[in-house]
Amino acid sequence: MKQCLRAVNVEHHIVGWYRSAYLGHFVTREVVVNQFEYQKEIPNSVFIVFDPTRTTAGRLALKAYRLTEEFMELFKKQQFGQSEFRRAGLDSRHIFQEVAIKIHNSHLVHAFLFELRELKTMSCDFDRLQLCSAPELRQNLELLSECIDEYANEQNRFAFYQRSLHRQGQQQQAFLAKRQQENERRRTAGKPVLDEDLSRHPMFKPIAEPDRLDTLLISHQMDQYCDQVNSAATMGFNKMFVTQGFHADDASH
Repeated sequence: MKQCLRAVNVEHHIVGWYRSAYLGHFVTREVVVNQFEYQKEIPNSVFIVFDPTRTTAGRLALKAYRLTEEFMELFKKQQFGQSEFRRAGLDSRHIFQEVAIKIHNSHLVHAFLFELRELKTMSCDFDRLQLCSAPELRQNLELLSECIDEYANEQNRFAFYQRSLHRQGQQQQAFLAKRQQENERRRTAGKPVLDEDLSRHPMFKPIAEPDRLDTLLISHQMDQYCDQVNSAATMGFNKMFVTQGFHADDASH
């Protein structure tokens, strides 16, 4: 296909990929993995997110993102524990960086749009004049609530890890104190002492630190929903004030 595009003098170089997203839901591990592979091969690649639901309400919801350089370095190591994120100085706000989009239509596209307008083949429901933004707010709040539940589950997993780590630390201290007392008796009796290095003891294997990447992705998705709620509420208030101004002008006349 790329060869066919090149043969007809059409841009054929791959610079990224595209996906649609329902109300801005795109922050997943799958997206991160795909974009990582693209940026590893094409450093300047981006992925474009198109939200058809918000676009039908009269706003072109089209954004471009790429992974930050700091997150790319961390993702190469495939270690996503809390300590790794802390050492790298990364949080949910430093996973993606937004790239500005500038849309340019060619003269042929302008001519085509003019022809469609003259033929009256495109219907317009005046979605931009719709005053009520409650449906969009409700949907965003429902999705935000689901994210909060997922975030709480991830936090419970991390809290269980911390409790297990604390419990193991107490067991190690008790075992070490008992082992030291035993070694004192063995020294007195002239017997060889027992090993006090707990790192080699089979009872105290290191507890694996849980993966925190999903937690950060969920947190970033929550930020997306909060921004959309603020945007929808602000636009709703603006429309109400404009409508109030029109009604005031009509009443004065």
